[in-house]
Amino acid sequence: MVAPNARPVLIGLLAGGAFATAMTVESDRLLAQMFPVKIVDPIAFVVAGLALATAVAIAMLVPARRATSVDPASVLRQE
Repeated sequence: MVAPNARPVLIGLLAGGAFATAMTVESDRLLAQMFPVKIVDPIAFVVAGLALATAVAIAMLVPARRATSVDPASVLRQE
């Protein structure tokens, strides 16, 4: 349950990180004339990526753990 979902999550995190970085750099370039503050913050991107990865890992591991704790024979008998 975890392994098939890990690859799309990783691809999504990498693509989202690349897109967010590109948009931040472009926004920084466009707003540099009005606001002399840099908005590119690599620490924020890393922390956000780790927070999302942690949330996804918990969302995948909790149901997987519940599914492995059930006895297959008892589930088949209930049907």
